[in-house]
Amino acid sequence: MIKQTLFILSIFLFCEIVFGFTSKSLKVKFQHGGVLIGKHKITVNGRHVRAFTGIPYAKPPVGELRFKL
Repeated sequence: MIKQTLFILSIFLFCEIVFGFTSKSLKVKFQHGGVLIGKHKITVNGRHVRAFTGIPYAKPPVGELRFKL
C-alpha cells in the first residue's frame, strides 16, 4: 500500500514539475486599469493555449437588484 501511494505521488510530482516549467506567465492590461494574469500552456495534443483562471463573472445582485417572489 505504501509503495503504491509513493509511486502515485512520484508520478504526480513528476508531471507537476514537467508541466509547471513549460507554462509561461501571461499578463493582459486593460485601458480601465484591470489586469488579468494567465499562463501559456501546451495540451497533450501539442496545442498552445492561453489559460485564465479565477475570473469573476459578475457582482452578486443586492438590494433592489435582488430577485423577489
